[in-house]
Amino acid sequence: MNLHKLFDDMKNGLIYENLDLKQLISEIGARPLIDALLENIGNTNQLIRENILSINYRLASEGALEHQDYIYKLNICLSENYLFKNIDGGESDAVFVRSFTSLAIAWIISADSKMGFLSDDEYKNALDAAISYMAQETDRRGYIAQKGWAHAIAHISNMLGELIKHPKFPAEYAEKILDGIKLHIVSSKHPYADGEEARFTKMVVLPLLNKGTSEQQIKDWMHIQRMLNMIA
Repeated sequence: MNLHKLFDDMKNGLIYENLDLKQLISEIGARPLIDALLENIGNTNQLIRENILSINYRLASEGALEHQDYIYKLNICLSENYLFKNIDGGESDAVFVRSFTSLAIAWIISADSKMGFLSDDEYKNALDAAISYMAQETDRRGYIAQKGWAHAIAHISNMLGELIKHPKFPAEYAEKILDGIKLHIVSSKHPYADGEEARFTKMVVLPLLNKGTSEQQIKDWMHIQRMLNMIA
């Protein structure tokens, strides 16, 4: 299979479950495949985007890449052209790139939790970038007509959740993350509309508790958040 046929198949929704990843990597090569997937990660064709989503998940969950290829992919994802693409541009199609890049990062971090290919500095760079991205993302749209789900805010919780569950997570970052969520909620011009609060609770706050963040710290954070919401 070549890349042209791969993306033709994606348009027709043919490869969700039946794609042989090992054969695909053997025929195309890991780096060319990674590059092609990332170049189209924010494609406004929903079928292509969802197929890429499925392939990216399987590449991480099935351990299909070499360690250096995961690192290569993560470095691209953290760049200005992906996680921070057009971050100051208001509502635009670039949100699809940012949103689905954050999911790709989440799954790479999850894979590293099991395989341990990231150095301490590489993990911390991803953690710092995720917190920075959370503070800067303002496109809160969920479903976009004719293009499908953007859901950037919800996907932030996936990314942060995997970073928190990671063995390298430093406890002192808990307050930074809670403050980031609080700032994000309070500074928003639009209320959550697609269950993002529950997702943050399940994927971010509960893992923080499991990592040793005190219940009192969480309660204090929730109290301040409620008070700020009342005056926002």
